[in-house]
Amino acid sequence: GPLLNLNGSTLAGMGPVRALPSNGGYGLTGKGVTVGIGDGGMPGIHPDFHDRLLGPLVQFGIDHSAHVTGTVAGAGILAPKHKGMAPEAKVLNGIYNSIILNTNQLRDKYKMAVTNNSISLTTIPECNQLYGFGTYYIGSFYDMISVENKYVTHVTAAGNSGDETCGPYPMRYNTVFGGGNSAKNLITTGRTDYNQVPSGSSGSGPTLDGRLKPDITALGMIVSTNNYGTGYFDAYGTSMSTPVVAGAATLLYERYRQLYNSQDPSSALVKALLLNGARDIFTPGPDFRTGFGTVMVNRSLRILDNNQFLEDSISHSAAKDYSFNVPPGQNELKVMLYWNDVPGDHLAIKTLVNDLDLEVIGPDGKTSLPLVLDPSPANVMLPAKEGIDRTNNTE
Repeated sequence: GPLLNLNGSTLAGMGPVRALPSNGGYGLTGKGVTVGIGDGGMPGIHPDFHDRLLGPLVQFGIDHSAHVTGTVAGAGILAPKHKGMAPEAKVLNGIYNSIILNTNQLRDKYKMAVTNNSISLTTIPECNQLYGFGTYYIGSFYDMISVENKYVTHVTAAGNSGDETCGPYPMRYNTVFGGGNSAKNLITTGRTDYNQVPSGSSGSGPTLDGRLKPDITALGMIVSTNNYGTGYFDAYGTSMSTPVVAGAATLLYERYRQLYNSQDPSSALVKALLLNGARDIFTPGPDFRTGFGTVMVNRSLRILDNNQFLEDSISHSAAKDYSFNVPPGQNELKVMLYWNDVPGDHLAIKTLVNDLDLEVIGPDGKTSLPLVLDPSPANVMLPAKEGIDRTNNTE
């Protein structure tokens, strides 16, 4: 069902803003949460995570998989400063898309909650209008996986093709990986550099049908575990930013279980919490380079803790009203509507099936509409403007 997520500014009414640890200041470690990691190989055995690997241990793996696994769940045993996002989470590793394809079985056997896919999910990394950048080809299959098991959150990479030009779009735009990476319900992740601006190589939207991708960004220049178990190395790319977001999702599962009697949140709620808690870092509002901004798990955790969300369902052609109070002196209110959409035809010109609309009406009767981007090649760099969204399942 649709999810309405309310996020007041985290600055209003607060004292000095200071950096918080990755766990949002809650002491979260991902303990008890299982993360599935699909990659180009296995991670090898590293003291930072080997005792929490579920399944057979592999003496020698590949650095890419080890690096990603360490970013999600490394314990920082050899170097505490290189601890991962969720250092006590359990990890399932598989080759390429074997993890996400087996979501139902792995959910049943291990209660898998999050998957990380720092890979291309069945797409051609080129400007191919049928199977390449930004296409929905096979994306319908991955959307079906999300709909079939609504308690597993899938995070994937936007790709590193931002330096390419896919005419008639300007350089960098319409370069996000297609297929599963551009599916509606997965969290597609772009990359920022240390200065918190989008990396030039990070794949950018729009998708071929004009949808917003990536959904969110994170730092993609990371020092993490190697596959020999001897130390750490630095790497960069959306492969490195994706496990940051997957790790943040893992902490949200842990916190939700603490608050709601060990129950799991829906993937729709987790995605909404991450996107609406993100910090805007590029063009004001959502944009095709960074989505809704860079991940800020401490803000997402506060939305969850403050119960500033609700989940509901709605029937065809119906409308529902929800009322909420905004505290005096609040300088910003962010309202997000998100729903996991059912799969569209994989070759459809428009992939959105269920088109929900959001309006926010103030005490003065003024109506505000969602911020909508213009996906036409000439206007992809323009800021989003208020309007009616007929394309996205996030408003």
